[in-house]
Amino acid sequence: MRNLLQDTDRDRMVAPLAFTLAGEVQLRGETFRALAEAEGAALFGGEGNARAVELLMLPGVREQHAALGDSVLDFVMAMADAPRPCRRAASGGIEVVGEDPRDVEVRTPFYRIWGDLTHGTLHHERRGGPRGVVRHGGNLVEFRMGRFRNCVDVEDAIVETAVERDGDTVRLRHVSLISGEGGLIAKRKAEAGRLEVTYELRAGSPVIEVITSFTASRALSRLRVTTALDALDEGGLGATAGRLLEGGSWRDIAPSPLPGTTKWADGTPVDHLAIGAADWPAHGPVLHVRPDEPGRVMSVTAEARRAGALHWLVLRHGPVELKAGETLTVRERRLLAQGNGVGPIASAMDVAAAGLDLDPVPASGAALHAVAAALLFDVGWQERMSDARRAALLAFVERQLARLDVPDIADLDLADAAVAADALRRLRGTAAEPRHTALVTQLADRLDGGGVLRGAREA
Repeated sequence: MRNLLQDTDRDRMVAPLAFTLAGEVQLRGETFRALAEAEGAALFGGEGNARAVELLMLPGVREQHAALGDSVLDFVMAMADAPRPCRRAASGGIEVVGEDPRDVEVRTPFYRIWGDLTHGTLHHERRGGPRGVVRHGGNLVEFRMGRFRNCVDVEDAIVETAVERDGDTVRLRHVSLISGEGGLIAKRKAEAGRLEVTYELRAGSPVIEVITSFTASRALSRLRVTTALDALDEGGLGATAGRLLEGGSWRDIAPSPLPGTTKWADGTPVDHLAIGAADWPAHGPVLHVRPDEPGRVMSVTAEARRAGALHWLVLRHGPVELKAGETLTVRERRLLAQGNGVGPIASAMDVAAAGLDLDPVPASGAALHAVAAALLFDVGWQERMSDARRAALLAFVERQLARLDVPDIADLDLADAAVAADALRRLRGTAAEPRHTALVTQLADRLDGGGVLRGAREA
């Protein structure tokens, strides 16, 4: 392909890539120089980098930016070859922007979390994705002390807070002194125990771990602690649809059509919950909640303040009996993700790789197109690629073609794969292979009379 760009236009297009967006990112122990999603961002998208490869590989551009182009292409292939391909990789650490517990703020490459620990409230939003703010809080502790039942608001009883940093981990903590009414005959006020809620944030993970521990000061029965989220209908999440994983099966559930409280689960182990907008839009934010001990979840309660929208979500864990000095600890992982791949994201939360988000993506046609462009443009480079490099790229082509050989391939991936197939045909100077012809035929079948992909026209 001829380079038809004027030198000044070409340099103006390349400059932001080479000097503004280029940065280092690690993937499975290997360091790459790749392109960030925006200036100063710490997220590196596989798709965006694949789109940039064609420009960086053009003869005339390649000679000035060979090292960057090769590294970006290596990053694209590494993202595509990942055991669980995802949308983005992250670089950078964890930053405590505000240390005052009354106005704490922490940023990682994946999210921002802020709030007031003295009131037990933290807000949480993704970085570089669909907007949707989640509020962590709204917790209760319930127990029987003697013959009296008690239900105590955790946030109203906070007596201690802490912001602690340990390497690439930050822990946000609040401690509540829980009192209640007890006694076998006469009612009297007494200390029941201490409840500690810790939010554990890690630089290399989009997952937040919530650890709730209750230590009894005296004998208690029917103790239940909650892990809750509040104001879910106020921050752009949608919160008009839910999906629960129980015993290996998913169940869709909707918030109450009328204001009020409903039980989403009662007496059955809950492995995973997902909350999002109705119809699960592909690019919408989705909240994932994953208890570490599903069998300890005794119920899930959903409150709607307005028709059809979830406001307050409460998971109750227990019930247990504790003697003085004994502790009940509950662990739960939470994630704000993108898209409707609820099942794949749920399973990915158990095997997440450091530095990668958990937004699943299908096999990328753009990655195949990037490699095909490099192979095709090589003939015009002043310094040709080595035989070993060419063999490595061709081996990737075979792997990616196999991954793309699926009936439900997305329109854009199919278009990229078809263009790549044509580039490979021209490179070899031979008739198209049957699988390349099949890609082009499949693409043609999806075009309308105006030559536009039907899905694109509808969008």
